[in-house]
Amino acid sequence: MVGGMDASGAARALVDELDRHRRARNTRSLGIGFAAINGVIAVPMFATGIDARVIVVPVVAVPVFAACSWLAQKHSDAAAVLLNAILAIMLFAGVAANRQIGPGPAFMGFSLFVAAATLPVRGVIAMGGVGALAVTGMWWVARDVPQLVIQPGAALTYGVALSTVTTILSVVQALNTRRALAQVVEREQRAQIAEARAREIAAQLQQAQKMDALGRMAASVAHDFNNFLAVILGAIWMANRELPESSKGRAALGDAKQATDSSVALTKRLLAFARKSAVASEAIDARAALSGLVDLLPRALGPDVRLDVKLDDRLPRIVAEPAQLEQVILNLAVNARDAMPDGGTLSVRARTRELAEGEEIDRAPGEWLELVVSDTGSGMTEEVMAHLFEPFFTTKAAGAGTGLGLSTCYAIVRQLGGGIRATSKPGAGTTFTVLLPRAAG
Repeated sequence: MVGGMDASGAARALVDELDRHRRARNTRSLGIGFAAINGVIAVPMFATGIDARVIVVPVVAVPVFAACSWLAQKHSDAAAVLLNAILAIMLFAGVAANRQIGPGPAFMGFSLFVAAATLPVRGVIAMGGVGALAVTGMWWVARDVPQLVIQPGAALTYGVALSTVTTILSVVQALNTRRALAQVVEREQRAQIAEARAREIAAQLQQAQKMDALGRMAASVAHDFNNFLAVILGAIWMANRELPESSKGRAALGDAKQATDSSVALTKRLLAFARKSAVASEAIDARAALSGLVDLLPRALGPDVRLDVKLDDRLPRIVAEPAQLEQVILNLAVNARDAMPDGGTLSVRARTRELAEGEEIDRAPGEWLELVVSDTGSGMTEEVMAHLFEPFFTTKAAGAGTGLGLSTCYAIVRQLGGGIRATSKPGAGTTFTVLLPRAAG
């Protein structure tokens, strides 16, 4: 929910920014346009011998509108307010100069479309009020003067009505403009999300293909290696039978057998990574299987690591071998222990998670078992994260690890139809999240 609120706030901020740029651009253009128009109309007004006080109004307005256009480059909101204020003052001044109301109220009403182009919605409403006051002022200064065309009373009624209607239309126009901008932003965000998902799916496919190729190679090597180990173990057994109990060679043979047993364990891990182990066909009680780890994990973690295990009372049944689940959790726990050489906390959480449509890429909606293993260790860089599940990749010192622990987890989880991902930052620990599908039925 927090992430959704952040995204919504970012979208609104982007719409506000786009709307501000639109209004700033309109303010610059209208400022230049009004300056040019007032400069041009002053000439025929002068030629027709109109009252000089009226001519002064457009002449003074030319540099003022030009200043508004210049100001809009850095202070667009202030320039927009000034532009609309000067326009209202100029229209009122044109009437007040010779006290002939003329087309002043009509111009004042239609000037509100300028407000819609340059001001936010609240500014448009405010200018509607200013327009009505300006029309009232026009009526006041012209009320006792004989008029050439229209009488002040009729102009007042017409002007106020026009200002009201134009304000409503201008507000609708401003709101529709923001709605259109919001739709553009939403489409752009959806396109970005779709592009990110496409890249993620492509990366997952590439990783799966690479892991599959490595798995086939690992299976071939493991089978051949097993054959060699069988010969070595047979030779050790025969040599033990031939040597007397007091022979010093027995100790050397014991070391050889121990090394050979470790090699056998390594080939089993290679076969697990290659997905050559037997596929589970029966559903198990996930909570019962995980509860047994509570006693096993402390011995694997050592005294310096505090274990915090929380299992929901009701967990979905999953199709897996208990040993597979144990191996995944144990490998993740050992990896976390190695990331906390000075001690820390390992948290294991298990809960039922209901996935919505499209919530997780490549995961069907429905009920899943979610396992979360978190540590307070050293964390990982993005470069390390990029190779995290690759076999034989390790950041440990030579001889300190085989690099098969996490790749084996990856292989087992994928074999069970689930997914695994990691989140980490240097110095902020690491969290592994495993999703396993609920057993059918």
